[in-house]
Amino acid sequence: MNSNEHHTTTEHGGHSASVVETNTQLLFTSIIKQAWTLFKEKGLRVYALMIVPIIFVLATAIISVTTIYIAAKCSGVDNLFEAFISVYRYARGYLIALEAVIALIVIIGGLYFALKSSVAAIKLLDSTERVTARHSWNSVSNKQVFSLLWVLLILVGVLAGGYILLFIPFLFLITFYFNVIFVNVLEGKKGADAFVISREYVRGYAPIVFVNLLFIVLGSMVLSKVISLLVGLLLYVVGHTPVTSLVTFILTTLATIVLILISFLVQVLIQSFSTIFNYTMFKKLKSLKAHVSTEIKKGRKTVWAWFITGIVLSVIVCVGVVIFQILMASKINLRDNQQDLQMMRVNSGYDNSDDMPSFDNLPDGPNGQY
Repeated sequence: MNSNEHHTTTEHGGHSASVVETNTQLLFTSIIKQAWTLFKEKGLRVYALMIVPIIFVLATAIISVTTIYIAAKCSGVDNLFEAFISVYRYARGYLIALEAVIALIVIIGGLYFALKSSVAAIKLLDSTERVTARHSWNSVSNKQVFSLLWVLLILVGVLAGGYILLFIPFLFLITFYFNVIFVNVLEGKKGADAFVISREYVRGYAPIVFVNLLFIVLGSMVLSKVISLLVGLLLYVVGHTPVTSLVTFILTTLATIVLILISFLVQVLIQSFSTIFNYTMFKKLKSLKAHVSTEIKKGRKTVWAWFITGIVLSVIVCVGVVIFQILMASKINLRDNQQDLQMMRVNSGYDNSDDMPSFDNLPDGPNGQY
């Protein structure tokens, strides 16, 4: 073997070794070990941030229920059930308006806190210093929140388009753009820029990234299902416990509330670990693609912008068609019902709706029944 052949063989051997080492670094077992180490170090602080939106929603719900109860209590109602019945009976219009306002507050406020919590959690994970959850929360600006909101809206449109077209494109898109949130928060890239860079980080490692995402999603789903089944079983036992005294009633009620809260808290814990896992894989991909340029060419950005616009418009058109079909079906059903009602009037000899018999003035039968 001459020197050139030996040199070529050495180069190929070194390249193969580097590829194997790279694949080893991206193995699920390697990523999850690093994620577990990071979870033990920063998991509680990330968890504290991720639970903020749930606290907001629960607080809003408690305040709304308490307000309704107090309003009805002032009218002489004794218990919570009668309070709701009283409010619905005498203030139905006002209650509907109040519920609409509360729902709007919950949706907007919950979304805002969820986005801010996500940004704060990612920044905390990426911090080399030991920062508190409050410090990370306070460091998030509204500009970052709305920037993430725009990226997520695009991501939802893209994934929805991929899901509507075929399931395979959906898997392809979620593999290449799972880390777009980290690109937006940590690198400050907005809109199409974040998606282009996200794709560049995954390019060349898509199969192993897909396998890792599949494992973590399936693992989270299985664990969540097991927790839900256990909590459901305990709720069934508590719900069928005989209530023989006021103490038993209070204990069973508290047990139900505690079990539901535990279920929520465990689900947030699972979501927190999934976030840390995805962050760990993103950092590993970024280190392997350190040569990737963060400057996006204008032509490529334009193509990607048109691609996003096309997918989002496709989703809007599909949703519009579905809504139109539902409205048309409802209109047809309403027309058919009106025709049937008219036929019933004609066949029964009642041509005027005012002459139709009413059930309101029928005499009561035995036990107050008709």
